[in-house]
Amino acid sequence: MVANVTITQPTAETFLTGFPAGTNKPLASDLNAKSGVTRANLAVLRLGEDGAVKVFNNSGAAHVIVDVFGYYQGDVRQAAGLVVLDSTSRAAISSVDATH
Repeated sequence: MVANVTITQPTAETFLTGFPAGTNKPLASDLNAKSGVTRANLAVLRLGEDGAVKVFNNSGAAHVIVDVFGYYQGDVRQAAGLVVLDSTSRAAISSVDATH
């Protein structure tokens, strides 16, 4: 899915990592923040088998907001950190609203 990940009111310098539920946390961050500073970043997050995402906060406490913009649909392949979309499939990114 494509989402805007925001951290607000972090109590310590930290980073957030979004990853598929039911898998191991990767060694990369999606967002870095300093104590007391609100930050946002656009991220592409893979969903777990149950359709869920986990967000790991490295240190301290914080409020985390994940605003979903859309998702990939159709034939999506990933190799060496590169996401490739098959242009012959249906829409690559579809909008998400409260009914879907």
